[in-house]
Amino acid sequence: HIFVYSPEDLDDQLNAASRMFLQKASVNSRGFVELPKVCQWFRSDFSSSKIASDEKLVLTLEQYLSEEATESLSLLRKRGFNFDRIEVKFLQYSFEVTSPRLWLSTTSEQFTIL
Repeated sequence: HIFVYSPEDLDDQLNAASRMFLQKASVNSRGFVELPKVCQWFRSDFSSSKIASDEKLVLTLEQYLSEEATESLSLLRKRGFNFDRIEVKFLQYSFEVTSPRLWLSTTSEQFTIL
């Protein structure tokens, strides 16, 4: 997909795109997290160190995760889970071409798909 973004709404549109992309991420009650494979490829972008730890990666992406995944992280916090023990598994990447679909942002403004 190629999304065309507008300069005045760029931050909101990129945040919405991040949320959409991370919808398949999951967190279980034992501190295992599944993230898209692309997060592994670019994990160094999520930290000032050479490679982001699993903890840093999850905490950085938390704001973009689904409501279910963030609730699971909240429950782990309430139980006193030590986040430096969190483990990330990366989902398989699919190289299949998907058909374009119309996508509306959270502000009800349409993203254009070419």
